[in-house]
Amino acid sequence: MAEITRLLEAWAEGDELARERLFEVVYPELHRLAASKLFAEPTPPSIQATELVNEAYLKLVEQSSVSWQSRAQFLALSATLIRRILLDRAKSRGRSKRGSGKRPLSLDLVETPVEGRPVELLALDAALVDLARIQPVAARLVELRYFGGLSVEETADVLGLGTATVVRRWRFAKAWLAERLGGTDDD
Repeated sequence: MAEITRLLEAWAEGDELARERLFEVVYPELHRLAASKLFAEPTPPSIQATELVNEAYLKLVEQSSVSWQSRAQFLALSATLIRRILLDRAKSRGRSKRGSGKRPLSLDLVETPVEGRPVELLALDAALVDLARIQPVAARLVELRYFGGLSVEETADVLGLGTATVVRRWRFAKAWLAERLGGTDDD
């Protein structure tokens, strides 16, 4: 983790070699994250994990105004970009807002509000947009945990909250999303 932070700082100072080394260091983690999101889909995805990682990384390196501070911040931005890429692809396939049910996305890789039940990515996004209107931090927390694969501790670091607060808001978000998406929250 210290190496990632050091590389982020060097990159922010204009060191292009640090940017290249950073990619080598974070690639396995980003690939694991992307693969887990794509593997959860019951039908073959329209994008491969490698392509998703490369597209996300290209968008990351375009972020010239970011003041990199930590691995958690880097992964948080990666989560946001992965979510946007997947949503853009889903939308470009001409699917309706609630989806046709042909490509459900399993949320069981992280403790989730609808554990074990597939949900449509676009339905999840619509629910997160609604959640953000009433509880923006809870919506961001779901994005960080699900799309970014961040732990409770990493999420707390990114959001500047205590771990107990993250756990409480995570429970709220899970219950809210379970109700919104028609699932159950069995915690």
